Amino acid sequence: MYEFSDYMLFAVILFSSQLIVHLVNIVVPAPFIDEIFHISQLNHYCAGDFAYWNSKITTPPGLYVMTLFFVPMLDSVYGIQDVRSSCSLETVRYFNSFFTAALYLISVKLMQSVHETYCSSANLKNRAMMQLTALNVTIFPLCFFYTFLYYTDVLSLFLVSWTYLLARLHYYNCSAFVGLSSCCVRQSNIVWVAFSAACALLDQMEIIGKRNDIARPLELVSLNQVISVLWSDFGIFKALFCSLLSYILVGIGFVVFVYKNNGIALGDRQAHQLSFHLVQVAYCVVVFLVFNVAVLLPKLDIYALLLWAKRRKMLFSMLVIGSALSIALFTYAHPYLLADNRHLTFYIWRRWFMAHWSAKYLLMPVYFLCLTAVHRSLEMHSFCWKILFWLTLALVTVPNRLLELRYFITPYYMWRIHAKVQSMKTLLFEFTYSVLINCACLILFFYKTFSWPDEQHLQRIIF
Repeated sequence: MYEFSDYMLFAVILFSSQLIVHLVNIVVPAPFIDEIFHISQLNHYCAGDFAYWNSKITTPPGLYVMTLFFVPMLDSVYGIQDVRSSCSLETVRYFNSFFTAALYLISVKLMQSVHETYCSSANLKNRAMMQLTALNVTIFPLCFFYTFLYYTDVLSLFLVSWTYLLARLHYYNCSAFVGLSSCCVRQSNIVWVAFSAACALLDQMEIIGKRNDIARPLELVSLNQVISVLWSDFGIFKALFCSLLSYILVGIGFVVFVYKNNGIALGDRQAHQLSFHLVQVAYCVVVFLVFNVAVLLPKLDIYALLLWAKRRKMLFSMLVIGSALSIALFTYAHPYLLADNRHLTFYIWRRWFMAHWSAKYLLMPVYFLCLTAVHRSLEMHSFCWKILFWLTLALVTVPNRLLELRYFITPYYMWRIHAKVQSMKTLLFEFTYSVLINCACLILFFYKTFSWPDEQHLQRIIF
């Protein structure tokens, strides 16, 4: 059960988010970047025109459909009588603030589920640390910024986190249904649905292992033992299959969608083609470090990495050569990355990666350190779970040719939920750091403006 303090924090997040949305509406009254397409599509839906589809929109219509269900509540809260006003950009920008606040409540339950020491609220320090961690992942700058724009990111993360929570609580049918809803907001969420299903499978196999006196069932050796039990007892296999059937049906439905759609993206396919952008994994873990130095900086053990390299020279040499080849062969500069100076990645790419041909290789030590730091932060989890996490992270990031920081939101959230921190000082530093970044990004967004010759409104910088 939630405590009164949880509802208070929910209210604080909701109020502060809506206050910032109000400021954004004053400073940026016109649709910004992707909002142009989203609000146009929503207005057609509000007018009852469900046959229209904007060819520039790549994601399914889940955001607009859910907004339509939300419109009556927005009408009652803000006293709007006109349908056109309730579907206006000024109004629907408030939509995401409710899901950001709700994400905090989901995060609290996930923390209790993932970390057993948080299950009891008797220990006030543990309770406070759990709440602060949940608050920190909720105000993670990459996602929190998009609370104030009519984008898919916040709703997508909320649905994915809810899918995962329900799976951990063994509500598999509900989890699959929410997972299906998340895929209707963003197609790539099918990978996180599969992740939730796989975690549910590991959970069930652990239960089977305990019932059959198999020690440590989530380790690789014991995994073979669990499989042998499943093979020898068809009843157990049948029960396991039935519990995961809803996930299987979602997977089949997604395959049918891809076949009928002749691809994953709905629109703008030329600019959103699948690729093997292997370096995205490295970019992702660097983003983890940049946005959470509090947790990962203590895990950066240069001496341990050098010692390991000295002991395993052959393996380390192969890793260095393989990494260099991956960077050389699988680094892509998408046309959008090179042309759109409204994104921070535009400036990072031009000022570092394009400064010299060797610049991209100079980051290899940073990539190694970040990868090992992230992996070490997950050391409390089983080997199978860590393999599953890294595989999911790769499946979500590698197919994207475009380097866009928003693609790392859900991987970051899943990592941070599972990376337990024992120090209140670390959590307070993490909170302060996130607040400062959020303030800096909003100030940059509000005050750093420039013009485009073919655009009527001022342009701004976002993630």
